[in-house]
Amino acid sequence: MKYDFNKLSVAGSIVEGLNVTQHIPNQSSISSSLGKFIVLNDIREVSMEFFTYTPPYSVSEYKKTEKLKEEIEKNQYIDPLIVVWDSEGLYILEGGHRFDALNMLGIKSFPALIVKDLDSFFDDFS
Repeated sequence: MKYDFNKLSVAGSIVEGLNVTQHIPNQSSISSSLGKFIVLNDIREVSMEFFTYTPPYSVSEYKKTEKLKEEIEKNQYIDPLIVVWDSEGLYILEGGHRFDALNMLGIKSFPALIVKDLDSFFDDFS
């Protein structure tokens, strides 16, 4: 049985000890990447359990992620990620480096704007 991501808890102003900002970077990626979609109300708290973590694949990516991890650790702020819910589950549309940095910090959940990809839930009958 597939998980109903509508049931994800609304994120508070603090998630995993980090202050959640109101700034959601790169929202234009939603309409650039998806056809028919709806954006769920409110920022949701999403468990890392829904994702498979793959460490940064290059030295430069690792350094970038390590720097971001240090910034998050120092400032204690996090911008919500953008996560797409399609027929297969969840994937990160925006915030991949933040996701990696949060993994490095051992964070178990993060704030995200959830976008449901409506096109993925319809069978192609042609």
